[in-house]
Amino acid sequence: PQYNGIGTLWAPLGASWYNALQAKVVKRYSRGLTFTASYAFSKTLDNYEGNGYVFNRQDFKGLSVQDRPHLLSVSFNYTMPAYGFTKKNALTRALLSRWTLGSVSQFSSGALLAAPSSNNGIGTYLPGSSSRQFRVPGQELYLKDPNCRCFDPTTETILNPAAWRDQAQGVFGSGTVYYSDFRGKRRPVESFNFGKRFPIRGERVGLSLRAEVFN
Repeated sequence: PQYNGIGTLWAPLGASWYNALQAKVVKRYSRGLTFTASYAFSKTLDNYEGNGYVFNRQDFKGLSVQDRPHLLSVSFNYTMPAYGFTKKNALTRALLSRWTLGSVSQFSSGALLAAPSSNNGIGTYLPGSSSRQFRVPGQELYLKDPNCRCFDPTTETILNPAAWRDQAQGVFGSGTVYYSDFRGKRRPVESFNFGKRFPIRGERVGLSLRAEVFN
């Protein structure tokens, strides 16, 4: 590991573990509505991303950069049926019914941030190598909550530099790379669509109108 993987690039060295509690709710084709929601409470570990003492691979087991403790996915599609006066004639049915509204959204924990690199001279002796800093007990990792929307990221720093200290000079160290409570901002993925297909000649010819919004 002190040579940055020279001669072992893409070698199948290591293992990963994924454990989760998963739940899912599905509602199909009821009054024009289909709905799916799934949730996973999980933990992802591996032993090849540099957690532990560098000369003992068995000691490397720790959080994987892929770890997301909470993951919620929600999707729905609603087709507006003909209600009331819209049933009375073909024109109102064509104009006011069968409009569709849909969404696919995902919400999860923020991505893990790696512990800062130590300024302890390792790179001088072994170019391209470094140790990780250690956390200072009792110090908050953030000056502000990264998800509070209460700061300007172009002018303010929210990571607390007092929360970390350097490894000793010239020592590889055994500091953990990832901590479960040291994560970046949550980034929801959301999409919505609204539209309708107007049949002209049955199913063979028609006109579709659709609007989509992505976040």
